Amino acid sequence: MKNFTIIVLILISSYSVSAQFEQNVEFVQITMKDGSIKNGIFISMDKKTIVYNANGKNYTVRRSLIEKFKLNESAVVGDIDELERKNYPENYFIFPSALPAGKGNMYYRNYNVFLNQFTFGLSDNFTLSTGFESASIFVGGGLPVMFFAPKLSFGQNNVTFGIGTTVFAFGGDFASLTFVNTTLGSKRTNFTIGASYLYNGDNLNSPILLNLNAAFPISEKISFIGEGVIFETELVSLNLGIRYTTKNNIAVDAAIIKIAEADFLIPVLGITLPFGKNRKSNN
Repeated sequence: MKNFTIIVLILISSYSVSAQFEQNVEFVQITMKDGSIKNGIFISMDKKTIVYNANGKNYTVRRSLIEKFKLNESAVVGDIDELERKNYPENYFIFPSALPAGKGNMYYRNYNVFLNQFTFGLSDNFTLSTGFESASIFVGGGLPVMFFAPKLSFGQNNVTFGIGTTVFAFGGDFASLTFVNTTLGSKRTNFTIGASYLYNGDNLNSPILLNLNAAFPISEKISFIGEGVIFETELVSLNLGIRYTTKNNIAVDAAIIKIAEADFLIPVLGITLPFGKNRKSNN
């Protein structure tokens, strides 16, 4: 119970502090097609609008009327979709958020050399990831473990619900990890709570795991990410690290994983490479 309380306090307090941080840095300047300029605190955006606050009042601007905009006094961003891709908010390190990848967004992610993942935003609400681990090929000479992971996202006003599964295939066997989760917050600062059920093909009494995840910006290009896995109020795994995103939308992850009752830490190094239309810079 003590471990459960600690992980909840770490992730929720991190989200609360980062929300204040984000309010302090998320300023937006919008240049309209008629030449006028609007300044304020960035609130949210979607495919059709940007919402900002000026003098204590929220204003909504239609995307079709915007020539360009910039956030945090960064370089000009001309495509709203480019900004939404930053930091790859649909996934933390290991566990997904409820947020979608976004239509047309595609990337390759590698962790610790041997884990390979390809993610595709097939629509605004549907994300598909697939991949394999290559350690079995190089070390054991066997077939790799492959996985297939669809996810459906829906929601509004910084509350997003997700449902999905990851199917693992290894030899002639398979297993699946099905989840439901809810993400609160924006694409940069968010907190996710979810439940996962592991099915290994012959046991219907597998435990249900609770996932608590959070992400928030430390600076314009660096984000903190935390993941916690809880079973019966006991902390099973705690993953903490950072994600650095370059101006070319390449992300580098560095984290440590602490498994309960283990006397060692597992280092994680990863890189995410966009391909397709999201190869452009979003800074």
